[in-house]
Amino acid sequence: MGQGTASDLVVQVVLIAESMRLQAMMATYGIQTQTPLEVEPVQIWPPSQLVKMYELLGINLKLGLKGRPARPIGALGTSKLYRIFGQTVLCYPLTFELSDFYLSHDMALLIDDIKNELHFVGKYWRMSGRPTVCILIREEHLRDVNFKEMLDLLVEFKKGYLQSGLKIKTGRLQNLISSSTKLVNLKEVNKGRLRNGFNLSKAVNLVCYPQPIALYEHRPTWPDIMDALRTCDTLYAQSQLLGILYNREGNHFTLPDGTTAKERLERLSRQAGALRHWSVVRYCSSILQKLVDSISPYITSILVSGKQITVGTYGHKEVAIDHPRTPKEIHELLYDVIREPYDAVLQQEIILYVGRLISTTPHLFDGIVKIRVGSFVEAMKFYLSFKNEKQTTLESLAPSQVRRVLYKVLTDTDLEPRERRLIEGATWPPGLPLQ
Repeated sequence: MGQGTASDLVVQVVLIAESMRLQAMMATYGIQTQTPLEVEPVQIWPPSQLVKMYELLGINLKLGLKGRPARPIGALGTSKLYRIFGQTVLCYPLTFELSDFYLSHDMALLIDDIKNELHFVGKYWRMSGRPTVCILIREEHLRDVNFKEMLDLLVEFKKGYLQSGLKIKTGRLQNLISSSTKLVNLKEVNKGRLRNGFNLSKAVNLVCYPQPIALYEHRPTWPDIMDALRTCDTLYAQSQLLGILYNREGNHFTLPDGTTAKERLERLSRQAGALRHWSVVRYCSSILQKLVDSISPYITSILVSGKQITVGTYGHKEVAIDHPRTPKEIHELLYDVIREPYDAVLQQEIILYVGRLISTTPHLFDGIVKIRVGSFVEAMKFYLSFKNEKQTTLESLAPSQVRRVLYKVLTDTDLEPRERRLIEGATWPPGLPLQ
């Protein structure tokens, strides 16, 4: 089969339900899926496992080679079938990786990302055969208020094309393999059993109301903070108190229930994610110094477009990124220069959104040579202060809402002249009201 083009390429889509229970529920909506067990002997892997495989593949101690850097596998890489240890393997995209920050909890963002993933593959696929994209459906998705939009997208797949004209073919994986791209054979890798699990934490029904915690910053761990942690009943208060303990006592500090401060923050982050309590999720992610897995490719996209990018707290230290960096380097850079807990993760989100926009709508960045991510965050906070009657904070918005605010800031279509000047960095006379 020859190379595909944008006009004749068909993107194959395999729908994988994480459990038989979920598969039965999807069938009631007319959506046919397969479980990981049903696609055997083909294995469904997370992309992080493929990263490990490639890293091991390149190791040569005699030559002093360390193997492929632990960079994420992009959309084209996860659209291929692999032959590993005699097994056929298909990876689902980074979009569905549970370890990929907290963005996968936002259904509206996930739907948008799925469409972008498919369009990207359809536009840039140049290998022989058809690309095969694995769409992973989790039980958590059923609980989202935007689940109907996900169903609408899956129904759209059944029609054989998206509204944009991209041709889609869904079906059982075993029936699609014959028309897929040639298997990529990975050999001579240290064998080790690679686990592939699909367990999700259950949502906990907790009421979440902010309460003042700053007064505990200078109180002793015992008994003040421990007593407060034992009696507080909100996710916000728990996250703030755990953050104080984590920073003061270290990640291995053991709590009375036998868990460590790190384990409690991880658990709290999952609970808040299930409940879409975004400010708590972002706070926990920042305290734990999380890094979004797919950040490196988006930084590269920005650099390839001829732009530089800087990270750092607005009005303070900024560091320029003018060449591709490894995830480890980016992690060290972000958490070294950014001191505000929410900004450390918000700036990662902005980098992702800018990376996508600069590929799809590059004119938004005409005249911008250096993209100052800290300034973007500050401008977005200004925008909310102008347009948000409820005074919702930027960190409390869903990721899809944050992306919309960024787009509004870049287009400036509904701002008054004085508001636009502030967004663009102009100063305002002291004492003069903004509203």
